[in-house]
Amino acid sequence: MENEKPLEDFLGEMKRRFVKNFLDLILLQLIKTQPTWGYRIIKKTEQRYGVKLRHGALYPSLNALEAAGFLRSRRALVKGRM
Repeated sequence: MENEKPLEDFLGEMKRRFVKNFLDLILLQLIKTQPTWGYRIIKKTEQRYGVKLRHGALYPSLNALEAAGFLRSRRALVKGRM
């Protein structure tokens, strides 16, 4: 039982590294079937990987993917919000 905490810490760190190193692939996988909002991407990443993305990591990555031609974005006004 003593080793559970270090193992838990290690697994958490590995998940964070995985998400950080493969963020582009994770983002493309999450949005491949339908358009989605940044908030939903953050929530799905948290649910699937136990890692909460920050806006400062998410949006620059999405912008880079769009600039490279891997995705397209569009703005929509919904309930008074963009």
